[in-house]
Amino acid sequence: ISSYSGAQTDAPFGVSMSAEEAAAQASAIVSQLTDELTLCFTAPAVTFSENTARFWGWGCVFMRNINGAQTLYTCEDVGSNMESELSAPVRYEKIILVLDDAGLLSFEWTSPMTVTAVENPDAALLPFSEIAARAMQQVPLSYAYLQEQDIGAQVTFYRAELGLMRVARQDAESYYFLPVWHLYSEVTYSDAYYAQYGKPEDAKRVLVGEDGSYLGGMYDGDIQNYGSITLNALDGSVIDKHLGY
Repeated sequence: ISSYSGAQTDAPFGVSMSAEEAAAQASAIVSQLTDELTLCFTAPAVTFSENTARFWGWGCVFMRNINGAQTLYTCEDVGSNMESELSAPVRYEKIILVLDDAGLLSFEWTSPMTVTAVENPDAALLPFSEIAARAMQQVPLSYAYLQEQDIGAQVTFYRAELGLMRVARQDAESYYFLPVWHLYSEVTYSDAYYAQYGKPEDAKRVLVGEDGSYLGGMYDGDIQNYGSITLNALDGSVIDKHLGY
């Protein structure tokens, strides 16, 4: 077992196998262990091990699937605060394999869990039009700082994903998996703002040595997650990812 982080690059350095080939190999391995977790994310990865000088591979992430509904996952930590010690002392269950051309680089099965009951197998979800309207109502609250920084800024939603999120049960040491919508957004600042403060630097890229060694530039978390709004798909209520409910 070794550490894993998603790397912001198009493909792992020095690895010829495709993401699809890695996903197929990883799925064959995991299918021998469990049929309750399914592949939900594949991305270039850097892993560190004392037993090998190999660094790069395809990271394949498997998370719990309940009644055909997949746990949402966009990066190792499911956002910058989803698994903080404050909000989630028990990390999400997931299997992460990193593979390269020579085979398996690392394997990790975090926080194995058991689903004890499915309380509502046919839950009725709100129409997406209502979810979208509530997300628009949330923008002034989520981006309140823009009123002071840049009154001319624009917020654009560019992706919406439906899936399961783990929410703590009140006064209990267990969790619900609830269907939620993650709506991802980004901010476009006005020309006046850029003229005063300058444009932000491009997202940090991975730095690689001539031998393929990792020199820096990895990031923790998918930058697309930082501008997301999460709504309960059953009633439209806002879920604070910092708090986990």
